Amino acid sequence: MSDTSTGIARSAMLATLRNVAGLSQQDAADLLDTSVQQLRRWESGAKTPPAGVLADMQDVVDDIDSFADLEAQDYLNDLPDGDVGPVVLLRYRDEDDRALAQDSDVDHHPDQLGADRGFDLPIVSQAIATWRAAQHLEKAGHTVSIIWFDAREYTQWRDGRPDTMTTRWQWGRLAYARSSR
Repeated sequence: MSDTSTGIARSAMLATLRNVAGLSQQDAADLLDTSVQQLRRWESGAKTPPAGVLADMQDVVDDIDSFADLEAQDYLNDLPDGDVGPVVLLRYRDEDDRALAQDSDVDHHPDQLGADRGFDLPIVSQAIATWRAAQHLEKAGHTVSIIWFDAREYTQWRDGRPDTMTTRWQWGRLAYARSSR
């Protein structure tokens, strides 16, 4: 393959990975620590993106897949026998809501909170991962609902309870039940 063909292939791959991750060019440029103009040159084929850039963007896509798989597996492992209610997945509304959820006075451990597994996904990528988790769960025969994670409401409801995955699931089920009335 010629250098030009390699550059075009890398350009198309970069744009494809960015799209799969649900990122705008600005979001991707921020993640890649480059300018939007440079990203546009890479994606258009005017410049060949460095291999490291493709690897970094692939890591974001892999994180989305890992998040979705872990989220779905946690629910499948922890659902009580005979539970007929919907599986409620929580989604952050925006960066401010996620920051509130993560700035709790509780010590967060990567294995403790499915929504905070150390994946620093942009909100739009987290939405894609949540959707993929919902698809996994639906294929396993569960009814799934995705609701907004309201950090202020959750913190007030929690009232001293530990901030764990189970606590968030309990809150999610209650919030879903209230919204379904």
